[in-house]
Amino acid sequence: MGKLFGTDGVRGRANEDLTVDFIVRLGLAVGNFLCKEGRDIVLGKDTRLSSDMLESAFAAGLCAGGLNVLEVGIITTPGIAYLASLKGKWGAVVSASHNPFEENGIKLINRDGFKLPEEWEEKIEEILFKNKCVYASSWGIGKRISYEEGQEEYRAFLKSKIEKELKGLRIVIDTANGAGYRLAPALFSELGAEVWVINSSPDGRNINKGCGAVCPQGMAEEVVRRGALLGFSLDGDGDRAIFADERGNIIQGDEVLYILATYMKEKGMLKGPVVTTYMTNGGVEKALRERGIDVVRVPIGDKYVAAKMREIEANLGGEQSGHIILMDHLPTGDGMLTALKLIEVVLESGKPLSCWKDYQLFPQKLINIKVKEPKRWEGDPRVRSIVKLAEDELRNRGRILVRASGTEDKLRIMVEGENEKEVEQLVNHLVENIKTVVNSNEG
Repeated sequence: MGKLFGTDGVRGRANEDLTVDFIVRLGLAVGNFLCKEGRDIVLGKDTRLSSDMLESAFAAGLCAGGLNVLEVGIITTPGIAYLASLKGKWGAVVSASHNPFEENGIKLINRDGFKLPEEWEEKIEEILFKNKCVYASSWGIGKRISYEEGQEEYRAFLKSKIEKELKGLRIVIDTANGAGYRLAPALFSELGAEVWVINSSPDGRNINKGCGAVCPQGMAEEVVRRGALLGFSLDGDGDRAIFADERGNIIQGDEVLYILATYMKEKGMLKGPVVTTYMTNGGVEKALRERGIDVVRVPIGDKYVAAKMREIEANLGGEQSGHIILMDHLPTGDGMLTALKLIEVVLESGKPLSCWKDYQLFPQKLINIKVKEPKRWEGDPRVRSIVKLAEDELRNRGRILVRASGTEDKLRIMVEGENEKEVEQLVNHLVENIKTVVNSNEG
């Protein structure tokens, strides 16, 4: 992990960490590095107040570094991944995904639609931090080119991914006031569904605010109210989705993986193990293995899931947070694509989503602590000692995961076990003791 890039690009507070000057220099460094192997980059953004500003600054730096910038406008991250792979060009998105509007970021995508490799991110950091940035010659300056038709190309791609007619189906969509606010309702309506849309009026400040994949309860309630087949909540950049069945029960990414894996195995479509992360619920892994489906766990972050899938030639993987990668279609998570495939499962099987829950989730509790330098606290010997004592108490009845977030200044503390009361007590005990250590140094 470098100094600048986290598990999902560069992130920070707009006009504080991410100033116009810094983003121009970042664009220049990216342009210097990428222009050696291809002079075009497809650029999109989400609906944050700062996205216009940062898009302009980043595009200026990219052009100064020698890249032509094909500007798509507001589009999801998987939309850019698709267009990058379609055109064989670099990709970039101005977005901070599920984070609040005050924060923003830059995600970089390879010409095959995968996230940029970490070793490349480190080389870009070296150019930036060691003042190795070089301005292109007067003849080599890049151009900004409108590529709004890319939105229609992406829409056509998604429409081609389901053969079933959705006529008469009721679907609830929560767009999180984010990048999918126009496309998601239009796509499912064009496919024939009767769509109820919530949180689709972005004002620059309401992206992810009490809605979307980070807060799907409102969507679930709307599913019951409308008598819908199902509902889904996107996050701000549309690369993940959380679902609700027809009864209003929320279905996390782990459970979506189970449903898709089970269905794909029945149809002979599943290739290799299902790739999950260390956060994936043990109950889901147990149920998959009981059905003869192997599971491989990797560190948290959809790019690690995608990398492992590519390595072992698996075609299904994802995260509890709702990133689901269907490698036969796209090498990154796509909330709308996942929704299409889940609807396809329901229609093909004739079973509503609630009838697919033949697994038992293990009690699991996750609490976040806001800290400075979360990576430092993840490895702090005092924190590790606290975790070791808790693991000894839990013994073989569950597991504990304490890790630094790769996208926010938070330390994430997760306990999973057989007994819900024990899990609750243990996670609260961990949080209390770790906070004491952190406050003694940061207070």
